[in-house]
Amino acid sequence: MDKLGLFVKGRQGSSSRPGSYTGTGGSSTIGTVTPPAGYIQPGNAATTIAKVFDILTLVAVILTVGFIIYGGIKYVMSEGDATKIKEAQSTITYAILGLVIAIAGRLVVSLAFNKLTGNNVPDLPSL
Repeated sequence: MDKLGLFVKGRQGSSSRPGSYTGTGGSSTIGTVTPPAGYIQPGNAATTIAKVFDILTLVAVILTVGFIIYGGIKYVMSEGDATKIKEAQSTITYAILGLVIAIAGRLVVSLAFNKLTGNNVPDLPSL
């Protein structure tokens, strides 16, 4: 347990209930917890929304590439059947349309973020 930082050695003060600690100065806090770099800071809704849209845009791009490949395979496997060719073309068209809508949504979020905060949308931290 001590390795997890759950106990503070040599602390002074009293504990009135489990999970609480009152130090010698009467404060109920022992220190400040700061999230690691790259994590969303609590209380900043605009940044959280912008990062969620960044992730959703990335997912949309990945899905678009997948559906374009799928539509291409359907097109090749259509064997000249007009109905199958039409289905394959529709798959590719709707995949590209979905990507355009996702990018337009990302643009709207970026503009709203800029208006609300006066800053550009922050980039995602590198993985």
